[in-house]
Amino acid sequence: AKPEPALVDRVREISRGLPAALQDTVDAMRANGSIQVVDRRAYLMRPHTQFAPAAETQLLRAIRALGDDCWTAAKALSVLIPLGPRVPNLLATSTGIPQDQVAGILGRLRRAGVVHLGRTWRFVVPLVRAALLASLGPFERRRLSAALVEAIWEHGVPANFDPDEMADRVADASILVDADRALRELLHQVQVTHYERAESAVRWLAAAVDLAPAGIERGKVLLQYTVTCFLLGEYDQTLTGVQRILAEHVAHLSPDALQEVHELATRSLRALGEHEALREIAAGDCRWPGTPAQLSVTRALAMGHLDRWQEAADLLRTTESEWRSASPATVMLGELTWALAELWTGKPERFERRLTAAQLELSGKTQMSRRTEFEGLLTALLTIGDVGRAERLLAAHEFTENQLPLYCRSMLAATRGHASEAVDFARRSIAGTEEHGREARAAGMYVSAVWMLVARGELITAQQLLAAARATPPILGHLVEVAEALVERAFGDEEAARLRLFRCASETSEAQLTVGLELVWSELIDMALARGDRAEAEQGLAALERLPQTERTRLLTLLARAMVDKDEDAARECEKLARERAQPLELALVLQRLVHHGGAEPRLLSDAYELLGSLDAVLYRAWARNLMREHGVKVPGRKETVAENERLLAMLAAAGLTNKQLAAALRTSEKSVEGRLSRLFLHTGYRSRIELSTAILNGEYLSECA
Repeated sequence: AKPEPALVDRVREISRGLPAALQDTVDAMRANGSIQVVDRRAYLMRPHTQFAPAAETQLLRAIRALGDDCWTAAKALSVLIPLGPRVPNLLATSTGIPQDQVAGILGRLRRAGVVHLGRTWRFVVPLVRAALLASLGPFERRRLSAALVEAIWEHGVPANFDPDEMADRVADASILVDADRALRELLHQVQVTHYERAESAVRWLAAAVDLAPAGIERGKVLLQYTVTCFLLGEYDQTLTGVQRILAEHVAHLSPDALQEVHELATRSLRALGEHEALREIAAGDCRWPGTPAQLSVTRALAMGHLDRWQEAADLLRTTESEWRSASPATVMLGELTWALAELWTGKPERFERRLTAAQLELSGKTQMSRRTEFEGLLTALLTIGDVGRAERLLAAHEFTENQLPLYCRSMLAATRGHASEAVDFARRSIAGTEEHGREARAAGMYVSAVWMLVARGELITAQQLLAAARATPPILGHLVEVAEALVERAFGDEEAARLRLFRCASETSEAQLTVGLELVWSELIDMALARGDRAEAEQGLAALERLPQTERTRLLTLLARAMVDKDEDAARECEKLARERAQPLELALVLQRLVHHGGAEPRLLSDAYELLGSLDAVLYRAWARNLMREHGVKVPGRKETVAENERLLAMLAAAGLTNKQLAAALRTSEKSVEGRLSRLFLHTGYRSRIELSTAILNGEYLSECA
């Protein structure tokens, strides 16, 4: 796998590039989930997660060989070393090593290259310190951490001491130091780093729960811990926290907090694929504590997580008099769920009112409820393709793009034309989720990311992304069927795509959903016209015209009128709207289809071709060149075109496509593919697809072509 730059930097930082430490560093980071591999790319995930290198490494064996006294001192130093000049005295008092022997032991450790003394003490290789920390027994670690914390509280914080490490040591010391002060320091550091380093915040909050006085304060800290687990994507731990809250702290929760606990539980159950538990909640069979208003909203949430959106809307309508007068969190969740339920089922008016109000001010009173409302509205806008209003909503509130879920960031990047970012965020969103569960609201991401991947010729990656979607189907899972059809079309299996999309349209209509149907019918119309089936194309146009006219639906309806009816006014309005929306991939496809089906002048193909080039959409560019030649439009840059064709063939062949699949994707014959592959291997000097794949992964092939 090819590591991302941040991972290379992190491994180098921990191992200092020492060959004996490199593999141990990588092994430890993989063991704790910090390294995740997706599509032959290695990502640094959760970089602040603590890791424990193996107990028997070459470097630790070298320290053991120095003698028991050096080993004891080195383990203690793994905790105490930030104390600088106070290290020798505290090392003696905390380990029992005679004071007159400490200097000699430190000298031996220095000469062995274990530690270094410059302005202060430090370990030469950070991995060694991490391994020594991991080798400490629970009580030994707690006792040493307490010694460090007490020394710092008495004498002051050493220069350049990392506040996060101080919080780690306070958490390790736990009840061996002043509990009130430890609790205050942990909660302060959580507040400082909460969003940026949630994995650290979870550790500190877990310790804070044990330090907090029983009763109201412990309930608050436990809730904060549970929320942070959820934000980190640790859904199993979230449910554990929920169970403990409901068992021990219900009496200490405000009505808003109890509703948030219900929300955390339902979303975590959905992320883990616990559909049976959600069905029990939706049926009203759940025994969770709560008022009738809270339980009604929770039931509606569960129905939504099961894609039973019309039932959710009906329930919220019949119980509105109950939940409208409940706590702010219950009202916000009720309004948001009702608005989304009606949007997905073709009645966008309530959503529009909710969005208009949210542009001015989010109704939630807590950070969690404001985040829920904001992400719900933003995800909805991105799912229906309304990126303009999504950008305005993002600009209007305190949440930054870095705080958004990866699936939102992927959709934003795709609509902005940042193709590599969109694909990268999509890969990251599924990295490591097999163990912890997946965020359930990512259906729109699968469509936008797969479309981008197909355009760029990364068909196997598209299939891998869809495999992740099938493993834990998201809410609005029918959108994944649209993405599946895009891949089938790329492989030339038009009939399979057609049958899939008709089945999707039928099942979606039975579920009384309309969201995404504009994409379904638009693809079906394009396929029908390509094979000369005007009746089916007219059926698709009629279906489009019956859908609620979101901006994207209006665009695709205008496109269909231009394609099916050769309506020139519709074609002009369609082009104008597509350019106003300024989504590069969408615009390129609209322009191509207008020309391909006789709805616009061929000159538009040059614009589409340039847009596809900005996205590195080499497969769609190859198809566009065929269309340009058919319409007598000059393809610019003959030399660049030859190189791009070769790069596309190399990418597809290296990905493992058979000659038959290559022929289908490239819209040519198997015989032509055989000849082109022979010329490719002759030109590059590679002898097999494996060699070619390795060269592409390492960047060698691309640099040669450049």
